[in-house]
Amino acid sequence: MQNRAWVFALAGMLGVATGCGSEPLDDTGGTGGTSGSPGQRPDFTNTPCYGEPATTLVYSGSTHEVAEVAATCLGEGERTRVYVADDVLADADRDALESEVNGFLARFELASENDDGAHPDLGVLPTNEAVFGMLSPKGLVDGKLSVFVVDTSGAGDGYLCSWCAATELHLDAELSPLDGDLALSIAAHESFHAIHRALDPNE
Repeated sequence: MQNRAWVFALAGMLGVATGCGSEPLDDTGGTGGTSGSPGQRPDFTNTPCYGEPATTLVYSGSTHEVAEVAATCLGEGERTRVYVADDVLADADRDALESEVNGFLARFELASENDDGAHPDLGVLPTNEAVFGMLSPKGLVDGKLSVFVVDTSGAGDGYLCSWCAATELHLDAELSPLDGDLALSIAAHESFHAIHRALDPNE
């Protein structure tokens, strides 16, 4: 298990301060971050997947068990779909959360909005691919990376789901705002793991 001190070394290369939780943790560090500048972002909620149900398998840091969790798609880009667990969605301000999903997808796919980054004109995923290689379509649903916003119950800020049948990232619902630097840094690091695991399943 890696701590956050290690992953901050990737910040200059990726253009965001990366965080790690490639496997669930027994406890979680602080969350937060600031929302990126929205600029002229497309409406990722006006997409075919919006409102579609899905399920994923979530590890609970409190029970140490894996359970199936129902989720709903709130946005879709060219490379990514974002699902929010229904229990998280029930307690959220939906309009605000949809705005954050829009911002997350814009920064993850299109432009990181981080002027200090190596590739500020690229999104987080394309930046990762420029540095580490392309994300393999193998294991992706319809060729798109699934990102689930879930309650990890203290299992960490996020991780690449190694027990899920498809390639999925899980981000903790406590990462607020979802389009803030911390949430994007966790997604950056975990998408690196997704790229690398396709090359080395035993990483």
